[in-house]
Amino acid sequence: MTAHKMQKSLPAFVWDNFRLQRADFIIVPVGIFGFWLLVMLLLAAITFFSGDNEIFGVGIPGALALVGALMLTALTAFSRIWIEFKIGVQMSIPRRRMLAAELALSAATATEGLLTAWLLDRAWMVLAQAAAARYGAAVTTYYEPVLAYMLWWGWLLCWLLPPALGSFGGAVVLRFGAKGGWTLYLIMMTFCLTVNYWIDPLFDKVGGIGDGIMAVLPALGVVLAFAAVGATVVLLRRVAITD
Repeated sequence: MTAHKMQKSLPAFVWDNFRLQRADFIIVPVGIFGFWLLVMLLLAAITFFSGDNEIFGVGIPGALALVGALMLTALTAFSRIWIEFKIGVQMSIPRRRMLAAELALSAATATEGLLTAWLLDRAWMVLAQAAAARYGAAVTTYYEPVLAYMLWWGWLLCWLLPPALGSFGGAVVLRFGAKGGWTLYLIMMTFCLTVNYWIDPLFDKVGGIGDGIMAVLPALGVVLAFAAVGATVVLLRRVAITD
């Protein structure tokens, strides 16, 4: 029997990787919950000392859970390409198989992360209802379940973009090393530090360019996700993997 015939099918190989990485599917929800709880405790301390009870309103707990899920999903996808893909290729596993396994694992992690965020949002809503029933406060003034109002395409983009961009980031660092990593970091920090200066003028003007962006945002996000995956494939086909 030839080595090719002895080789497992691609679905079987991907499934073996799911079994090998099963611990990640415990770590991810625990990590999201830990991030959420830490920030919630910090906000609770601010509320206690400032007396501002509105700090938990307007869907902040649910938004925090979603942010934690998106960040951890992207970081997990990044590390899978940067570390696990490289190790697999060094062990003489074909690149196509390793990439398929890592992308499948990242997609599953994204699904689990969003589910965890939604459950945390609903759990906080239950706690808010219990507090309102006990203390006589109106639930709507105490907490709005923001994730319940997110449109379907918002969930789709939250599922597609973090693993796609995280995988692309891992491929860039694997291909270009520290220079690639620092470039991505500077781009991200520039965006984070400047977004408040241009986001409001862009979207506050009714009928302006912001409305046009919102109209094409679902399609644009999907295209960006697939472009990131395509760029990841191209980079990983050419990157030199050394011991």
